[in-house]
Amino acid sequence: NNQSLKAQPIMLLNLAFYGLLGEKVDLELAVKILSKIKDVSKILKWKYLIPLIADIEARIFRFKKDYHNAHICHNLALSTLEKESFEYLHAQLNYALTILREGKNNDAQICLQELLIKANISKSNGLIREINVLINQISPTDNSLSSVKNTITNNNIEKITIKMFDGFQIKVGDRVINKWSRKKAKHLLIHLLLNPKGIHRETLAELIFSSDTLDNPLSNLDVSIHSLRKVLEPERKNKNSSFILFQDSCYRFNWSYPYDCDLINFENNYKEWKKSNIQKEKIQFAQIALKNYSGLLLPDLDFADNWISEREHLKNNANKLFDFLIKYLLDIKDDEAEYWIEKLINIDPIDEKGYLYFLNYANITNNINLLKSIKVKLTKILKKELDESPSSQFNLYYYDLEKNIINGH
Repeated sequence: NNQSLKAQPIMLLNLAFYGLLGEKVDLELAVKILSKIKDVSKILKWKYLIPLIADIEARIFRFKKDYHNAHICHNLALSTLEKESFEYLHAQLNYALTILREGKNNDAQICLQELLIKANISKSNGLIREINVLINQISPTDNSLSSVKNTITNNNIEKITIKMFDGFQIKVGDRVINKWSRKKAKHLLIHLLLNPKGIHRETLAELIFSSDTLDNPLSNLDVSIHSLRKVLEPERKNKNSSFILFQDSCYRFNWSYPYDCDLINFENNYKEWKKSNIQKEKIQFAQIALKNYSGLLLPDLDFADNWISEREHLKNNANKLFDFLIKYLLDIKDDEAEYWIEKLINIDPIDEKGYLYFLNYANITNNINLLKSIKVKLTKILKKELDESPSSQFNLYYYDLEKNIINGH
């Protein structure tokens, strides 16, 4: 039947696209379908399908890391498709993804920025969203979690609590998640949390899975996404996921869901502290920020090396707040200084700075026993952890203060 034969290519083409662009990537099925499309289009002599087929083949070759053949297909598609057509724009995006996977970030960024202008003109919202996520991955503008806002106020919805300082922990309502059926599911969630604008699924697959097999990264990503959703929402069954969203080939965490996150609380209050010129406000912002800072960002995860610079940046900001708050409290001789000094030492017990603050506090309160106990504590911890002794500068400062207290200043 010639009519049914004519209907097959478009239907099959849609199926092939869905197999590659839908949330669950089925590479094997897409290859089989594409083979049928080729056969039928040859019989019907439909040449207009050639560039569309080439565009799908380019994607398949990219998934297989066969970039040479991917480029041959890209060239065929882009040289044949009608310029500025919807299909041409998608073929350009497909090409940008290939050169991005090859590590040609500068070329990919130029291509994506040019494409974004065209997508805005054509008002292709899905294309715009996908391009923006990719551009942000190459050259992040503001991935700060402080930019995300809660928009749901329904008190019946369980809040998700996210702890990222001094160890990663997730709590949904009163349920603490201690067991992860797949370790990669936890890693996956952290990547999504630290990329609030979303992350392209191909990038996500490469970041998390190092397998060299042809389709493993994307198929493994499917499995881990399913596992993550099951951990977060064990009763979800056939309902859409509340937390992990997929749209336009990108995954993102649903920040409209009620949440509490120590990292977000810290960043928001640090920004307010920097912005304010009123001493009373600055003190409040510093206190709230530091109550949320309990240690290094994600210290318990080996793969968190991806965020070493962010970890150090947050640590430096926390130290600025500690310096500001402790110095202020010492100046006004407020006993609350002791609480914040102890917190600073608990976070980094081998850094002499906290102990120096404690020496000052002992001097201000004229407490010779506290002064001596501080030196003993530092000496023990340095010997145990580093097999070292307190610095000569620390010892000189200690003996000066000891004399001051003994001699009654």
